[in-house]
Amino acid sequence: MKKSPVKTIITIVMMLTSFQESYGQATSGNFTNSVQSPTDYLGWVIGSSGSLTASELTIKNEDPMSISFYTNAGNASLNNMRMWIYDGNGQPNDGFVGIGDFATAGATPQQLLHILDNANGVAFTQFTNSALSGHTAGNGLLVGNNGTVAEIQQQEAAALNFLTANTQRMSNS
Repeated sequence: MKKSPVKTIITIVMMLTSFQESYGQATSGNFTNSVQSPTDYLGWVIGSSGSLTASELTIKNEDPMSISFYTNAGNASLNNMRMWIYDGNGQPNDGFVGIGDFATAGATPQQLLHILDNANGVAFTQFTNSALSGHTAGNGLLVGNNGTVAEIQQQEAAALNFLTANTQRMSNS
């Protein structure tokens, strides 16, 4: 008697969905690209009921390797690096986060948070909140480098205060 391919597929699907946890997986164990452990994964944890047991995407790397994030990378290419969690192999910058295209710049993060813009020549961090006027490009506080000088820009109609030892020492309004 010949087995039906449909029954075989249904049996495999039922076996896969009956496991306690299910992972979307992209693994590299001991630099071999093979699964070394059922907890070696990239994905959401699914419980036996079929619902998420954790609501966040978990990215776990058990090997001493950096984690790189790309967008619009193109087919089979590594263009447009957006963020990098650097593994300095025990060096002082181990675990530093780089935002920007460090691959194109040939650089590594040099501080806990390192922002690099080698396309426009400017690098700013923006802080906004709902208490002032919004979250657009013209709101909040900018801290960065415009390619020529370092800048601290208060973009709101509010004071810019400088404090040390939790005491205001200077205010510019």
